[in-house]
Amino acid sequence: RAEIGDFVEYDLDNEDEDWLEEFNSDRTILPSEKLEIIIFKLEVFDHKARERAGV
Repeated sequence: RAEIGDFVEYDLDNEDEDWLEEFNSDRTILPSEKLEIIIFKLEVFDHKARERAGV
């Protein structure tokens, strides 16, 4: 999407990396780069929803 673009302003922290390692324990299903994109997009959408709700 143009509103989010290709820039991702999220870096996994230790807790995220631990969760991802457990999630991918049998095989790599979700690469860290993809998780960063997912979390970033969720944060953007959450921010927009809160703005619309007046929170």
